[in-house]
Amino acid sequence: MLITAWENKNEAGQVTYREANELVDVYWSAAALNPEQRDQVRDSVRAYTNEVIDAEWPAMRDQEPVTSEGLMLLDEMRAPVAGAQTDEDVVQSRLDATEDGVLAISEYRTERLFAAQSGLSAAMWTVLVPGAILVFAVMLTLGTPTRKYQFVLVGLVSGMVALMLFATYQLEYPFSRSGATDPVAYRIAIERFDAIDANYDQEQLF
Repeated sequence: MLITAWENKNEAGQVTYREANELVDVYWSAAALNPEQRDQVRDSVRAYTNEVIDAEWPAMRDQEPVTSEGLMLLDEMRAPVAGAQTDEDVVQSRLDATEDGVLAISEYRTERLFAAQSGLSAAMWTVLVPGAILVFAVMLTLGTPTRKYQFVLVGLVSGMVALMLFATYQLEYPFSRSGATDPVAYRIAIERFDAIDANYDQEQLF
């Protein structure tokens, strides 16, 4: 269970980076649209990213349901792309990539929110805790050369089991409790948005 909880936490962290990378890709690809549509997509990307950091992350941390605001921002992000028409193959390719990126963001969002709520079931804890107690009871019945040696052995094994249960509890929800995953990927994405606006878009004007 500890290994599973650790793997789930790592996977949840990877999902946040994949989602953030798709957001940056959509921000890039929006350059294929006319200025008004481009700005609409990019404003929606920024708003969505801020929504994840400021609203969805606290909700995931507290294991509460998130609002539908993120979904509506995804719709706003997709609308200008879905309605765009062009005869240029290169531009059409970028438009398709933008629309695919929005769909990918939606999928990663679903994975992230599912991971935030997917802890061990009550049935699993019902097995783990009594199982730990049984291990302790079995250790007490083992024959050892001296009583002192038995106490030391029981203490070491019990301590190890208790630490594993504690670590499993802390890692159970990847966005909650000790060592929770932070929205670092999304903050980096915002920095990349700013860099795109400040450097690359300016270069296209000359």
